[in-house]
Amino acid sequence: MMGHHTRPPTGLTFHRAVVISSTYRRVRLSPDGRLLAFGISGANGNIWIYDLAQDVSSALTADFDNSFPVWTPDGKHLTFSSTRAGSYNLYEQSIDGGAPAKSLSKSEYTQAPGAWIPDGTALLFSMFVETQWDPGRGNSTQVESERPRDLLP
Repeated sequence: MMGHHTRPPTGLTFHRAVVISSTYRRVRLSPDGRLLAFGISGANGNIWIYDLAQDVSSALTADFDNSFPVWTPDGKHLTFSSTRAGSYNLYEQSIDGGAPAKSLSKSEYTQAPGAWIPDGTALLFSMFVETQWDPGRGNSTQVESERPRDLLP
């Protein structure tokens, strides 16, 4: 956080992004450095895109709870978690907003995208699997497991 007497390091420019009275989640810069993607928390959190040059922000999503935006390597799509099928699962949507979001996976467990590998052939993501704790043994025991599967060929 910058104080009154603090200056930005030489060569850096600071931009005032967007002012929305909400909590921002997972702000991500596009591969070309022109756009910011971020989630806004709330009852139905949404994914927003902010154009740094135009000083304009717009909502990419409007329904369900959507969070954790991640840019595809080409910068044309965002991958994110959404509750449109119940649990937070992985979806991808073009940033032009023309087509509806495409489901990448379905699971009863919460999934959150991490990053695309640079050539765009695989997505790294986390899946939060609930376990049951056995107090008699003093440690957690995995009761059920679901093997990971490839999402892309």
